[in-house]
Amino acid sequence: MASTATQAKFKAAKDKARRRKGKAETKALGKAEDKDANKEKGLMKRLTKLVGAAVVECMLKHSKLFDRDSFKKHAKNVYSLFSSEKRILLTFVS
Repeated sequence: MASTATQAKFKAAKDKARRRKGKAETKALGKAEDKDANKEKGLMKRLTKLVGAAVVECMLKHSKLFDRDSFKKHAKNVYSLFSSEKRILLTFVS
């Protein structure tokens, strides 16, 4: 009787350790995926800022032709063209 109780406790402890190890591995995989996703998201955000700055800088040469609102409108249009091209290129590179 005592040996079966001991065996049951041993089996329960072994199962608990296995489950704990499985959870730890799952967490580690999730963190790695999150880290990769956050890294890619950060790169895209940085690239977006750089493209926006480049568009505004290039358009400033011709800013006398536009009033403020139309300048913003045209800058957004040019930026959207570049950003759509950028996304297409990034999907081909990946």
